[in-house]
Amino acid sequence: MRTALGIEIRKDVWNLSYLRKTVSGVRIEGCISMPVSSFPFKSPEAEKEFLDELKKFVLETGLKTEEIIVGLPTEVVIYKTLKIPAARKTDIRQILSFEIERHLPFYIEDAYYDYQILRKEDGAFIVLIAISKKAILDNLYGLLEKAMLRPTSFEVAPFSIANALSSANEISQSRNIAMLTVGPKEIGIDTLQTGIPISSRTFPLDGHGINQIEKGLKLSTLSLDLPPAEKRLDKVIILSSGNLKSEDVKTVTKKMGISAFTELPLGKMKILTNGIQPESLNSASIATCIALSGIEKQGIHINLIPPSHRIAASRLEKTMPLILTALIIFLGIVSILSIVIKERINLSKINNKLEEIRPALEEVYAINQKLTDIEGKLNSIIGIKLQHPSKLDMMVELATILPPDTWLTNLEYSKGVVHIGGFSSSASSLLPILEASRHLENVEFVGPITTGIEGKEKFRIKAKIKGAKRG
Repeated sequence: MRTALGIEIRKDVWNLSYLRKTVSGVRIEGCISMPVSSFPFKSPEAEKEFLDELKKFVLETGLKTEEIIVGLPTEVVIYKTLKIPAARKTDIRQILSFEIERHLPFYIEDAYYDYQILRKEDGAFIVLIAISKKAILDNLYGLLEKAMLRPTSFEVAPFSIANALSSANEISQSRNIAMLTVGPKEIGIDTLQTGIPISSRTFPLDGHGINQIEKGLKLSTLSLDLPPAEKRLDKVIILSSGNLKSEDVKTVTKKMGISAFTELPLGKMKILTNGIQPESLNSASIATCIALSGIEKQGIHINLIPPSHRIAASRLEKTMPLILTALIIFLGIVSILSIVIKERINLSKINNKLEEIRPALEEVYAINQKLTDIEGKLNSIIGIKLQHPSKLDMMVELATILPPDTWLTNLEYSKGVVHIGGFSSSASSLLPILEASRHLENVEFVGPITTGIEGKEKFRIKAKIKGAKRG
């Protein structure tokens, strides 16, 4: 019987739920809420106190599982749905590594990421991607290892909730859901469209929480990829009301014509509570959704643990591929022996044919090896080009977007920064035009604007090349 531990991480509390799959359903063996002041911990004493409490829970529940799933909060994860123009699935990862950099406030070398292909649409792949900083996940992995817990998966909490809602038949083709979490200092809203998380927004809790919730739900509605007349939320699930009253939140949703629920509607799933108090079950509801990833097959399966840290889920999963491989080899040998016995008379002819085509095969192998070498060199060139955008592309764009009454007298490029100078009828109007460029950012004037020839304004502008390496 499969077991799994789900860990929901929040800024102020960690919720844990330990599940066991039985013949009669999925049973919650134990759950706990563990308050935390901050993470990483500010002192060794605070960390030790937390670890002692965690080890105590492990001992009391008799926890013994190879499935430990950690649900990451959205404040430490960036997730998006991207449209990747690729001819084959095998091309996606290479293209994705360059595409990711456009959406990150830090370098991709400092991140772990994983993705899942959702569907193919208009010749492109629709891909769900999740990204998080390596430092955060490495610290988290190290902390859990100190408690003798080795995570098998780092998931995004809204993804796990979406999977659970789908399993409970709460997701239909026309259902759009907003999940609302009110924390000590901020409000988070995650939006699901037909079971897929499409956006996550966070708003500061500045004393006007009700107004912030209404604003957030309106933005959540606008994020739906639907025609304007069909943009509406069908349901709001209040995962946590924090310092706000659930009834006040429901007043807002009622005003907007949206049904609101104060707990996850998982009643259709056969989850046995094993005598655990209702308030504890409610606190651990998201952790339970996370743990289900280790029990049941999930629609969204994105894991932010790097492959080097991943461990096998169970001994059966380890040995089953070996058993199947051995069986395939055995059947292959039997088939080959049967063919050899039946076709012994023709064996000499077959060998002669093989000898005839051997030179051609060797030539094909040599050509394939050369193509592999060329492809490696080409990929290196493409990587360099994407890291250092073509100056020609940038000049072509400048010639396209600058007004007809503007001309350039000089263009200098050095260490990812470009300086351009020239004359224009209105130099001040150039900044917003250049800010909208696909190649430039941080556009600013260098020195004052002066009057030049024919009354034109002489200017000098500095900008950073997007995607260029620092230094």
